[in-house]
Amino acid sequence: IMVDKRNFLLEIGVEELPASLIPSIFEETKSHFLEKFKELRLHFEDLQLVGTPRRIALIAKGLQEYQEPLILEVKGPAAKVGFSPDGKALQPALAFARAQGIDPQDLFIKETEKGKYVFGKKVRDGQPTKEILTQICPVILRSLNFPRSMFWGEGDYRFVRPIRWLVALFGEDEIPFTVAGVTASRFTQGHRFLSKNSQDLLKADDYFPVLENLKVIVDPIQRRAMIEQALDREAKRINGHWLKDEDLINEVTFLVEYPDAALGNFHDKYLQLPACVLTTVMKHHQKYFACVDDEGNLLSRFLVVLNRPASGCEKIIHGNERVLKARLEDALFFFNEDQKRNLEQRTESLKGIVFQEGLGTMWEKTQRLKFLVARLGACFPGNEESFTYLDRAALLAKADLTCEMVKELPELQGHMGKVYAQLNGENEEVATAIKEQYLPSPGQENYPETFTGSILSLADKMDNIVSSFVLGRLPSGSTDPFGLRRQA
Repeated sequence: IMVDKRNFLLEIGVEELPASLIPSIFEETKSHFLEKFKELRLHFEDLQLVGTPRRIALIAKGLQEYQEPLILEVKGPAAKVGFSPDGKALQPALAFARAQGIDPQDLFIKETEKGKYVFGKKVRDGQPTKEILTQICPVILRSLNFPRSMFWGEGDYRFVRPIRWLVALFGEDEIPFTVAGVTASRFTQGHRFLSKNSQDLLKADDYFPVLENLKVIVDPIQRRAMIEQALDREAKRINGHWLKDEDLINEVTFLVEYPDAALGNFHDKYLQLPACVLTTVMKHHQKYFACVDDEGNLLSRFLVVLNRPASGCEKIIHGNERVLKARLEDALFFFNEDQKRNLEQRTESLKGIVFQEGLGTMWEKTQRLKFLVARLGACFPGNEESFTYLDRAALLAKADLTCEMVKELPELQGHMGKVYAQLNGENEEVATAIKEQYLPSPGQENYPETFTGSILSLADKMDNIVSSFVLGRLPSGSTDPFGLRRQA
C-alpha cells in the first residue's frame, strides 16, 4: 500500500543559547517528540535535530500524512452462545457485530482467563497528521525541561531562552499554533548581522538551502567541518598546526552560525609561561586555539573562530590580540609573584582555606591525606622506596590552591602544583603526583601513570567520598554536586 509522506519542520527561534547547553537541549527536544510520535502512531523515516545559538530545528523526514489506524480487539458474548458447534455465528454474536460496527466475517473466538469468548476486530481510522501536529507542538514545547530556563514578557511561559519566532511546516502546509505569544509561520530569520531580513519557506525541504543563503549553516556537523578546514588553512600559513581540543571545538561549533577562522599574534615574552597556562588562558577566557610547531612547541600565534567570513576583519583580530595581551600580562604577573614562596611555605596558608563546612580546612585535609597515603601505600609491597615521595606529595598536594594563578584559573589546580614543584627542585615523582591526584578527568580515561600519583589520587577521592557521607551529603537520583559517583 502506497502511503503519502511529507517532511515536517519545526524551527524554534530564540535569543542566543549557552553553547554548553545546546547538545542537551537537542536531546531533550528529540526525546519528547519521539515519545509523542510513538504514542500517537505517527510513523516517520528519520528524526533529526540541528541548530545554532539562535535556533533549535527539528526535522521529521518521511512523516506519514495520516496517523496509523488503531486496531482494537473488542470482547463480545461467550463463545458457546455466540457460535454454533459447527462454527456458524448465532444471533448474540451477530447483534454484537452490528452494535460495534464489525463485519461478521471479522468475528473470532479467543481463549481468556474466564473461558472462550467471541471477539471482533475494530479499526479506528487515523487522524490527519497535520491536525495532530497542530495539537501536540505547543504541548511538547511547554513540557520541555531545561536547566536555567527563563520567564520573560508577561512572565507566564518558561523556556531556556525567550522565543522570538517559530516556523512549522508539514510539506508545504503551515501548522498553525501559538506559544509564548508567538504564532508559527513559514518565515525564518537569517544571520543576525550578515542577513537581517526574514524570508519565507515555501516547503520544509527548502530549509537547509534557504538558511545557507541567509548565511546560516544550520547543521552542526557541517559547521564543525568548516571550522576545522578554516583552522587548517590558517595554521598552514605559518607552517604550524592548531592544537586539537575536542571540548573547545564542540563549544565554538555552537557559538557561531557562519564560521571562519583568523590568525592572531602575541609577544614572544609570554612563551616563558608554562604551556598549560597559555593554552588555558586562550581556551577558557577567549575560546582561542593555540598553535604549535612540528615538535609540539607553542608558537606566539593563536586562532580565533569568527561568526563571519575572515576577509576584512583586521580590526576584529586587533581587538582579540589586545584582549589576549591583557590576559597574558596578568598571567605573567601571577606566575612571577607565585614563585616568591615555595609550595612548602604555602602549606601554612591552607589553614585559612575551608575544605567544606563541617570538614575543617584544606590543611586538615592535607593531614588526612598524609595518613591515608601511608596506609594505602603499605598495601602494595615492593614500593617501599616510594613512601617518602608519598608523604611529600600528600603534604604539597593542595598548596597550589593558595597561588594567585590557580585563584584566577581554577582549571589549573594540580597543573600549577606540578610546575611550581619542579621549579622548587622537588623530586619528579612528587611533582607528577600533585598533578595526577585529580585524574581521571571528567569524561576521560586519563589515569595516573605513577605509583605515587595513583595512591594520592585514591586517597583524595576516598577522603572526599567519606567526608561527604559523614555529613549526610549523599548523591541522589538527580543531584550529585560533589561528583561523588564519578570519584567512586
